[in-house]
Amino acid sequence: MDDKSKKMWILLGVLAVIVIIIIVAALQGKKSSQTAGTPAGTGQTAGTEQPTGTTTPTGTTTPVQQADANKVYDLKGATAVVPGASLVTKDQKVVTPEGKAVKNDAIPNTPEAPKPVLVSKDQLPKQTISLEIGNGKITPSSFTVPTGAPVSLAVTSTDSQVHVFIFSNSAVGAIAMGISGGQTKAITFNAPAPGTYDFRCDVPGHKDKGEFGTMIVK
Repeated sequence: MDDKSKKMWILLGVLAVIVIIIIVAALQGKKSSQTAGTPAGTGQTAGTEQPTGTTTPTGTTTPVQQADANKVYDLKGATAVVPGASLVTKDQKVVTPEGKAVKNDAIPNTPEAPKPVLVSKDQLPKQTISLEIGNGKITPSSFTVPTGAPVSLAVTSTDSQVHVFIFSNSAVGAIAMGISGGQTKAITFNAPAPGTYDFRCDVPGHKDKGEFGTMIVK
């Protein structure tokens, strides 16, 4: 092989090496650009994280919302408007003895529901909304409360019969009381969202006689 041929083969070999180096560099650059926007260990592209405390399209909630639902309120200075009933904190939140917000939609008389208590009617505080039930009517048949405000509601049976005071809307289903003849029971809860909430006596036939009414929340 003459010198000219040797030089040609050497030149081709050098060019081949250069091409390989360029291809490898291009592949590495492409891989880096694909992974640069992903925070280490997240497996999620930057800019697509769900903001903390928001609801996802599937309706699930983040841990922040769940933590708020389990919030424990400061009981310092909390008082029972009606003796023995649920406590009301300084920031006007009705809570359980453990400091968690009571649930208006809980099963009545469970630990997480507002607590009804048997009281003497003449010992009810002035701010109590006092209803009388019996003889085919509830008096007054309606009352109005501001949304979110703590409400102390008392119901007195004015005849010799047993009455069961309940709301028709499950959002306030925990607010329920059974009252024997001549008894008074009271319960404290935070008023729900604005709207009209029907209540009644749940003893068969009593609503048909006229034992029903409406709570208006504004």
